[in-house]
Amino acid sequence: MAFRIEARIIAGLALALAAHAETVTLAARHDHLKGSCAGTISITFGGIEFNGGGSRKPHRFSWKWDGVQQVTLSAKAIAILSYQDRWTRLYADRQMRFALVPGAPLAGAGEELRKALGRKFVEAFAAESTPLWSLPAKHLTGFKGHTGTLDMNDGGLAFRSKDITRTWLWSDIENVSSAGPYELTLTTFERSRIHYGGRRDFTFQLREPITPERVDGLWRRVTRPTHILTEFTNKEH
Repeated sequence: MAFRIEARIIAGLALALAAHAETVTLAARHDHLKGSCAGTISITFGGIEFNGGGSRKPHRFSWKWDGVQQVTLSAKAIAILSYQDRWTRLYADRQMRFALVPGAPLAGAGEELRKALGRKFVEAFAAESTPLWSLPAKHLTGFKGHTGTLDMNDGGLAFRSKDITRTWLWSDIENVSSAGPYELTLTTFERSRIHYGGRRDFTFQLREPITPERVDGLWRRVTRPTHILTEFTNKEH
């Protein structure tokens, strides 16, 4: 009897949390091979969905959270990477991208996505923060670089440039390394098909030197045991 009562209480609390969970809606556009359809992206307690309109057969897509491999949110778009194989792309995981209208509530959407996905969420927009230090830097890629600013704050690191923006919590970063005062590499949990373990590296040329104390401080924040256990502890509760 006690077990039944406890189970009912837990179920009731779960329903109450679901009822009070905030749903964030973003105006979005889904581009087709020919044309496009306007609609909305809804981030709910149970998952994420797109509802299109304006055509005879409006496009509708939905994903439960356990079917989402990664979500990348920027000021211009939201990209949803699932575990579904696409045989037309040599069985690569299916990713769908939706363009966002200017002025979308990124902060609220990012907060809900972070709660649901943890490190499977990529924050590709500039979150408000007060940096403890900043360095002018150039993000190196295989084709060209992006010049911007690398900031450290209490919660993590951020890189902001005209073409690429990332905000990382400490739990989003697996490792920090430096080959000298003018170079810094972050190994993140963002998905990548060409780097070790599927993780993505961000390598920066620093236009001003970073001190050994700052590099050591970054490394300690990223690798401390309590930080590593946080992701599992949050999921268990």
